[in-house]
Amino acid sequence: INTNPTVDLGVDTSTCGGGTVTLTAPGGYSYIWATTETLQQITVDTSGTYYVTVTDTISGCTGTDSINVAINTNPTVDLGVDTSTCGGITLNAGTGYTTYIWIDGSSNQTLNVDTSNVYYVTVIDTNGCQATDSIDVIINESPTVDLGANQDVCEGETVILDAGAGGDSYDWGTPGDTLQTLTVTASGTYSVIVTIGSGCTGTDVINVAFTSAPDPNLGPEQAVCYGETITLDPGTSGDTYLWDDGTTLQTRDVTATATGTYSVTVSNACGSPSDSVYIVVHPLPTVDLGPDTIIAEDSSITLDAGADFISYIWSIDGITINDTTQTITVSEEGTYSVTVTDNNGCSNTAQIKITLIPREMPEIIIYNTFTPNNDGDNDTWFIENIEFYKHKHIEIYNRNGNLVFSAEYYQNDWDGKYNAQDLPAATYYYIIDLGNEIYKGFVTIIR
Repeated sequence: INTNPTVDLGVDTSTCGGGTVTLTAPGGYSYIWATTETLQQITVDTSGTYYVTVTDTISGCTGTDSINVAINTNPTVDLGVDTSTCGGITLNAGTGYTTYIWIDGSSNQTLNVDTSNVYYVTVIDTNGCQATDSIDVIINESPTVDLGANQDVCEGETVILDAGAGGDSYDWGTPGDTLQTLTVTASGTYSVIVTIGSGCTGTDVINVAFTSAPDPNLGPEQAVCYGETITLDPGTSGDTYLWDDGTTLQTRDVTATATGTYSVTVSNACGSPSDSVYIVVHPLPTVDLGPDTIIAEDSSITLDAGADFISYIWSIDGITINDTTQTITVSEEGTYSVTVTDNNGCSNTAQIKITLIPREMPEIIIYNTFTPNNDGDNDTWFIENIEFYKHKHIEIYNRNGNLVFSAEYYQNDWDGKYNAQDLPAATYYYIIDLGNEIYKGFVTIIR
């Protein structure tokens, strides 16, 4: 039993398009390949399964093996046609590759270029196959345009903007403005596009602001009342403000104490004009209610605010009262004030404190008998001077302590009756309350 020959063509293999694979059988035998070739070694460039049978020429025993060969398609990369551009360009090798190798050694999908050159890229796919492409890039320089820094100028001046020489065309954004320079007389944002022969363009933008000189105006002449506060405002903006008193704020608060002229100078880069205003200060009206006064109870005093005012407002203890006349008559204690207004619209206030003191009262004389017999003489119980007292509460009791008469304001009118019936002749007891003093005693009815 002869041993069959052992044949091993190796593992399945692959290569990239344009490549070949060499297959080798073991030596010492005769060979027959699927391709009909009879050599020990063959070279293939097409994908497929390849078989070989080897024969031992002595024993006639055979052995066989096969191998799969894959010829992978090479990737395709296209950087485009040769190009000419302005300023710079981005080259893109496309997606789907595992590796990118540019001429400068970078490995990104894209490459930014800003100089003229022939640029190469090699791409490798997942099979390890690669492709290369190149592009000739010409970078034309764009013109440099500089209109300068933003400008602030005064009204009436002229600004000439210059886009620089060397341009083949100029576009200022307005029909007809196609020269290298542009004359500007109004505030605004100005831009220009400069184009050269290669078609490349450059652009720049500038802001031009025309500023006018300040125009201060403090207004017409004013008339105010003494002590009022007036805010003066020139009504214009400026870089600095200088008032006649040396202050430097935009506005000035003036307390009116004397008639006079006030002025301000407002400055900026375009001028320093001034303005003034004449202010007439009217004195406050003079009003005097006199010194604080003490009056007796049950009396009154007339307060006079003075004539020739157009309005009067009276109040007592801060509460306005319904009286707008020149004079008022008062009999209550309190602080009275009046605010008067004159023909200039100026107002002033005066006040006076009125204090009440009790009037000196006459002494009362209490009679202790009376004879209520309707003879017209001594018919009622009489208390002399009782009428001068505001508070005069009286109560009368019999000997048993029963109340037989009472009066809140006694009028010397008790006629010895109780419930319209004559009380018997007897002695009765009284209590007289005058507010600040109480009297107690007895009175006898004689019949």
